[in-house]
Amino acid sequence: MIQKEIGWNTRAMAMRGPRDGIEPSTASCVLREFAECPECGRGIDPDVTDGLYEDRDVIWTNNRGRKSAAHTCENCGTELRMFVEEKAFGRIGPSQLPENAEDWEEVIFIPIEDSANYLVVNTNQFWVTPERPQPDSSKEQTTA
Repeated sequence: MIQKEIGWNTRAMAMRGPRDGIEPSTASCVLREFAECPECGRGIDPDVTDGLYEDRDVIWTNNRGRKSAAHTCENCGTELRMFVEEKAFGRIGPSQLPENAEDWEEVIFIPIEDSANYLVVNTNQFWVTPERPQPDSSKEQTTA
């Protein structure tokens, strides 16, 4: 699908990427625009500072030791674990745009302002799921 109306500064988004992989700020923008809470269907707005950059990807999960936290849905209160692969966001030139780009449902092509190039968001490359409770390691496990 080609999406021409988006609330991003597409030129600034196209210039991101001083490191390999996707940055938490970019991953947050992708989730804010294209993801929703799997429990209630509302849009989400993850805190960039809670995103953990790991192996070129970004994850939001309850891991205090790694300084990451799950996102809490503002509508239903569900804690959400979010994962954005580096392949979820990229740039392509006009020659790489598929002829049938309008028919693609899972991949969004966004024209970059003042450019012939496109931003690409692949919605198959990010996940939003309810956070699973982590076992409490401070309690002793007993067996009967």
